[in-house]
Amino acid sequence: MDPFRIDPARLYDVRPDGRVETAVAIPDSLIAQHRARLRRWWVGAVLLNALTMGTTVAAVAVLGWGVAARIAILALLAFPLLAVAPALARFAAPGASRRHHARPRDFPKP
Repeated sequence: MDPFRIDPARLYDVRPDGRVETAVAIPDSLIAQHRARLRRWWVGAVLLNALTMGTTVAAVAVLGWGVAARIAILALLAFPLLAVAPALARFAAPGASRRHHARPRDFPKP
C-alpha cells in the first residue's frame, strides 16, 4: 500500500465550529424522489400563478376593475408559492454528510 495515497473511507471534514462530518452516500432513488417533488412543486406553483394572473387579466377585460382587483388578491397570495421549490432544494435536500460527536464505530482504523 502506498503510504501517500489518501484512503477515501477515512476522509472527514471539520467544520469551522469544530464538528466533524463524514460523507454519506445518497441512494439514486432518494435523489430522484427529491427532484420529482421539486418539479411537482415548481410546475404546480407556475400553473397556479398563470391561472390566477390570467383570470385577473380576463376579469379586467370582462368584469371591470372592481372585480379584477378582488381576483388579483388571489394572484398575490399565489405568488409566494414560487419560492417553495427553491426553499425545498436548499433546506430539505437529502443530506450528503453526517455529523459526529465522537469517532464513528465503523470508521476505519489506521
